This record gives sequence, C-alpha cells and structure tokens, in this order.
Amino acid sequence: MKKLITLIIIISLVCSMTGCKKRKDVIPKVDSNKTDTLQEKEPIKDDSKGKEEKEHKYTDEDVTLDMTKLSTTMVFSQMYNLLAEPKEYFGKVIRIKGNFDSQIDPNNNKRYYGIFIMDSTACCTQGLEFEPYAKLKYPEDFPEIGDEVIITGEFNTYKEGDFNYCNLIKAEITKIS
Repeated sequence: MKKLITLIIIISLVCSMTGCKKRKDVIPKVDSNKTDTLQEKEPIKDDSKGKEEKEHKYTDEDVTLDMTKLSTTMVFSQMYNLLAEPKEYFGKVIRIKGNFDSQIDPNNNKRYYGIFIMDSTACCTQGLEFEPYAKLKYPEDFPEIGDEVIITGEFNTYKEGDFNYCNLIKAEITKIS
C-alpha cells in the first residue's frame, strides 16, 4: 500500500511539474549569454570557498512576484500562468506558500523537492519544483513532508530528457509554524 501511495505522489509531482507546455519556439535560459538553448539541469554550485552556506536571504525588494499575499484562487491562476508562459517569468524572484514534498525518482535515483498549492476548494493541486540555494542534507535540513512552507527563489526552466520543466532555483525554505 505504501508503494502505491508513493507511486501516486511521484506521478502527481511529475505531472504537475510538466505543466510547461511543449512549444515549438525555444525557451531561453536565464543566462543572458546563451538565450538560444534550453538550460540543462545542473547542480547549484556553492561558491562560498570552503564555507558551508546554508542560507541565502532574499529581501522583500528582491521579490518580483509574492504569491503569499494572493487569495487561493489567484495563486492557482498565477501558477497556471507561470507554467503556461514561462518566458515571462525568467529570472524573477517568486515567493509562494504551500506544502513541502520530496521524492526520489526511481529511474535516476535523484531527489526532487517541490511545493504543492491547493485550489480554493481543496480538490486540485499544482506543484512547482525547487532547488535549495545551498547543499542541504535531507531530511535533517528540511521540513517534514506536508509541512506548510514558504519558498522564495528565481524562476527557471530546464530540459531533462525530452521534457521541459519549470522550477525555482537558489530557493530559500521557510517553515510556517
């Protein structure tokens, strides 16, 4: 039964993260030097030269889109916009509130982190993957699965295999008490 539940969670995480619609035009990278290709998935590099930096602080002025101040209906609509028109949000710092999740993809044995947002009727969810700012240890440095959190990070896309994905990079995680 646990395997079935885990499989359902993984499938819903993957389905919600594949919301970036397939386009014939090329989605540019955040890197302004290479705007003609998709960004390949790379681990976030910690450039602190020996210092284990576990936290990066975005200020309120850094945040371009703060969805924590929107109604659930507006958040759900804004999530749709993020996934449908990712070019409009490249490099923008986004803050969002939802429930934390983490899963390991059995195909590549890689851990993914995500945040899930419920609509106002709590019948539908949308998810967004994120990559923490620094190398953190799971589960020690993370909230529990299902905990309500605020994620702040830079909007990005990447290509893995044949699919394009949207995510927040350099993300901060704040657990809501």
